[in-house]
Amino acid sequence: MIENEAQTENAQQEIMSENVSQENHMHEEDLTLIQGIIDVFWIEDDGITVLDYKTDRVDTAQELIDRYATQLKLYADALERVFATRKLKVKEILIYSFRLEKLISIE
Repeated sequence: MIENEAQTENAQQEIMSENVSQENHMHEEDLTLIQGIIDVFWIEDDGITVLDYKTDRVDTAQELIDRYATQLKLYADALERVFATRKLKVKEILIYSFRLEKLISIE
């Protein structure tokens, strides 16, 4: 877990530095700021897995998918940009629901 937190901090720093360097190449109307914190991600030989913990009071996994799929896909896109030089892609996006006590895969 500590290693994942360190990876998250490093990734956030890389994202910030990449955004700064890209700022000069983007038109103001093209710039969209997205802010968030990735709970956990890890890197394996075949790609990156993103895991987000949710405590929402929901009755179905689909509610969480509908609510958070876009956010988590944006996180995945950001990670792929950060690790582009290593040619790493996100292979899996997961939500763990404490309410449902279930691991949910985002397609």
